[in-house]
Amino acid sequence: MTGGVCTSWSRGGYTFEGAVHWLTSSGKDSPFYRIWQETNILNDTIKTYRADPYNVLEYEEEQLCLYRDVEKLEAHFLKVSPQDKKILTQLCKDIKTFMGIKMPVMDEKGVKVHKKSSMSFTQLIKIILALRKMKKLSSLSINEYLNQFSHKGLRKLLSRAMPDDYSAMSMFFSMSVFARDGHFPEGGALKLAKRMTDKYTALGGNLMLSTTVEKIVVENQKATGIIVDGKKILSDSVIITQDVLTAVKHLFDNPPTDQWIKDLQATTIPQLCTLIGVGVENELPEIPHIFSFNLQTPINIGGSEQDFMGIINYHGYDDYAPKGCTALTICFLGDSYDWWAKAKAEGRYVEEKNALEEQIIQALEQKFPQLIGNIKVINIATPLTYERYTGSYKGSWMSILGKNSHMAIPPISCAEISSLYFAGFRTQKPGGLPIAVSSGRRAAQLVCKQWNTVFQGKEKI
Repeated sequence: MTGGVCTSWSRGGYTFEGAVHWLTSSGKDSPFYRIWQETNILNDTIKTYRADPYNVLEYEEEQLCLYRDVEKLEAHFLKVSPQDKKILTQLCKDIKTFMGIKMPVMDEKGVKVHKKSSMSFTQLIKIILALRKMKKLSSLSINEYLNQFSHKGLRKLLSRAMPDDYSAMSMFFSMSVFARDGHFPEGGALKLAKRMTDKYTALGGNLMLSTTVEKIVVENQKATGIIVDGKKILSDSVIITQDVLTAVKHLFDNPPTDQWIKDLQATTIPQLCTLIGVGVENELPEIPHIFSFNLQTPINIGGSEQDFMGIINYHGYDDYAPKGCTALTICFLGDSYDWWAKAKAEGRYVEEKNALEEQIIQALEQKFPQLIGNIKVINIATPLTYERYTGSYKGSWMSILGKNSHMAIPPISCAEISSLYFAGFRTQKPGGLPIAVSSGRRAAQLVCKQWNTVFQGKEKI
């Protein structure tokens, strides 16, 4: 199956979304929209969703809402916590500042293109004006930033936007995406990956699915192909789309030692999760799209107790559940890889998953009595599940961009091995679908540059 970490899966008639929750730069006025079009991720026929409020937190019998409309968000927050007026006003002002920064599309230096892509002067000025703010926010973790709030509920709500060990800048970029153009494409990750696959095969591409690449063939410091099932398949260029950390470790007799790869190996802190899909024989329009609440009884997830749960409700989303039913997903962040690996080594893996299922059912039925007897499917994906299906390092799907981290753009090529390129979410921190797709475009341009070929892009497709 294509898609890699960008995936979802079906169980018992329900589809559980494992990747896409919003799509950055999905507005048609975004420069990056052209890449979504080039890859057929988005087009004029694709239905999109945009729930507002995006996130709702239950706190002391009050519902705190993360609205996309910044004016509405500010009014709601000030009503909830007037004592935090100064920082709340600045928060919303900063969100508006970051809303003006749109992800640019740039061409690789020296590549011939059918139509050039460049950053507009207006966008450049907006970035320059925001640099001081970006630097300040990058020096704080989300947790450090939120400690300035006196209202504990708002701190908890805003920490749901991004993990609290990320830099505060990450939170503002995410919130600006929610406010500006964070759409959810119909069908989520499965249909998104299929649209890309269909575009690839329509252009003459050939797929070898359920096939494991054993090695990259390197001859005279040049990548000349791959080895599959002991057989050499020659190629003019090689683009590795597997997680860089895993690929470098397993696909080479003599791994490349470029500095950007060393930096990734030395500084990458993976973002992991345990994801639970729940199939309910009930419609749940009364539950917000994303809803978080305290648990009456803590749940043990990967060896640590959790007293808080957030669910994503796919009621009203096409093709996620049978008629009259609803698919839910629950995501617990945290590096539980070693705990699950030990359970598997000791033969307790299935037993632990079954115990977690029972805890999830109990927690949901305590909170939502209408679910009693109506939970028909439970499916758990641990970090080991993600690792087994995607080959990603420790089953992670992003990297943590902590405070004082920089979003450096690596070369994605190798100085010591020619004709070799990398693409995928791990090429640049923190990762995500936009980075994965843009790195693929960059790699394609580098191949064009290598063979003195004009990169066509959307205009000639």
